[in-house]
Amino acid sequence: MNDDVKLSPATVEGLEGQVAKWLDGANASTAETFVSQGLDEVRRAHTVNGMLLAQGDALAEAERQLRRQFDRDLSATGASIDTALEVTEGRIEQEIRAAEELPPEHATILGDRDRLMVEIFTGVTEDRLRARFAGRTRRQVLEAYRAADGNSHEGRVLQRLIERQVKAGWADLALRDDPDHDATALLELQKVVGERRTARVPAWLHDARTRTQALRRGVRFKTTLEHLRSGRGIATIASVTR
Repeated sequence: MNDDVKLSPATVEGLEGQVAKWLDGANASTAETFVSQGLDEVRRAHTVNGMLLAQGDALAEAERQLRRQFDRDLSATGASIDTALEVTEGRIEQEIRAAEELPPEHATILGDRDRLMVEIFTGVTEDRLRARFAGRTRRQVLEAYRAADGNSHEGRVLQRLIERQVKAGWADLALRDDPDHDATALLELQKVVGERRTARVPAWLHDARTRTQALRRGVRFKTTLEHLRSGRGIATIASVTR
């Protein structure tokens, strides 16, 4: 998959179509049709004045080559699809992680001067919040996070500040220990932060993750590809030389 192509619901739909088409062709019936048609071409190429010049050994070798080619091509296509699924999974996870983050206000401002001013203002707000939280308990931080207004500048700065603390282990805030409530407050805060971050992710990305994982881990796709990679093949089982 080309990384320059924008990820969208159509990306997953395209992969679903590729997997379905590949599985439709990954069977003995399709293999026998491929081999039979290939042998017919060999016979036509070696027929002069209605007489078949190719000997039985030559036809048998042609059949073996056709069977190997079918399995090689099928395996290569399956591997390519599997790689595309893996790459798409990675891109989906990257986009989900990015969507979970609340972007700073200056990230959407084009002018350098205006962006710098907003960045400075954000830093001042964050310093003020750190000072406000000094000596507070984790239960009070939880209450402040729950009450934070995502539409206000301070509310957004507060959310980003606390979410960083949850991820980084609270090294950035001078909180007061509260042995009776810290453990439950931290568990609740992790839950609330997780829910809020998940809610920021577009629904189609969650759906894309589920569908892509189902494609790659689907029993038929996985076992068929493993069977081909083992060298056992699908077309190498029978013989149709006639």
